[in-house]
Amino acid sequence: MQTYHAIQWMDDQTLQLIDQRKLPQEFTHIEYTDYREVAKAIREMVVRGAPAIGITAAYGMALAARQSDATEVADLRAELAQAAEVLRAARPTAVNLGWAVDRVLKRAAAPALTEISAAREAVLAEAHAIYKLEEEANYRIGQHALPLVPEGAKIIHHCNTGPLATGEYGTALRVITAAHEAGKGVHAYVDETRPRLQGARLTAWELKQLGVPHTVIVDGAAAHVMRTHGISAWWAVIASRRTAILPTRSGPMAWPWRRAPTASPSTSSGRPARSILRCPTEMPSRSRSGRRRRSPMSVRVRSRRMGRMSRIPPLT
Repeated sequence: MQTYHAIQWMDDQTLQLIDQRKLPQEFTHIEYTDYREVAKAIREMVVRGAPAIGITAAYGMALAARQSDATEVADLRAELAQAAEVLRAARPTAVNLGWAVDRVLKRAAAPALTEISAAREAVLAEAHAIYKLEEEANYRIGQHALPLVPEGAKIIHHCNTGPLATGEYGTALRVITAAHEAGKGVHAYVDETRPRLQGARLTAWELKQLGVPHTVIVDGAAAHVMRTHGISAWWAVIASRRTAILPTRSGPMAWPWRRAPTASPSTSSGRPARSILRCPTEMPSRSRSGRRRRSPMSVRVRSRRMGRMSRIPPLT
């Protein structure tokens, strides 16, 4: 049972986010009352994952409406348009971000909204609706995929697709957690997912919170694990070409999961029209103390050669 919430609207005027940069060593929240700070949180990856970024941006728009001193609906709409541009610029390639912001702007533009208070409430209601849409869709992913998961399945999971990345339940990870909740005895092999180690840091942390048996593997070990450990399936949301070809060579079923708002309908392939090169500061290989980042304490880890099992020591 999920006991944490990556994104929460608090006290009708505050957005609270889990600081994903500090996981798994620290579990902390940051509260926001200014949409510009929300944009900074997206840019600095306090929050990450396409659906979660979209939800966060929608609540950023709600904060902009709450902050506004406008007394006329037309002025509020103009301010929301400015806020939308600030939020879009935080992560220009995030399709969900633009999709969520556009939904809020469309709702605010409704001709029936002639009172400033009603317009503000409509913006917040749309942000809540976006959150609810993601929550319900993610839950259904788990329910629909459950018949596809055999008893005792061993599943490789790439990147992070749990509640941290989606707001609630998760997408590809929800299939694993739903099977676990159904008593199917699944075991997840979690790619570390370089360079930011979303798998080793975040997915392993989430699976530990949810009580799902799992093992962290280095990315380079995925093909070997598929060949030698009876892997039933391989799942990710949007995988690299390297990981995408492995299942075809090694046997297990492969299902890359992509929620509709995450795809880009304006391109023939559904991929975003723009690509982004990460800033070097977004790809740290070591912690501030100089020691390598680690997964949560006591998570099992295998080396590339799949040698002896080791326990990860806590960071000091």
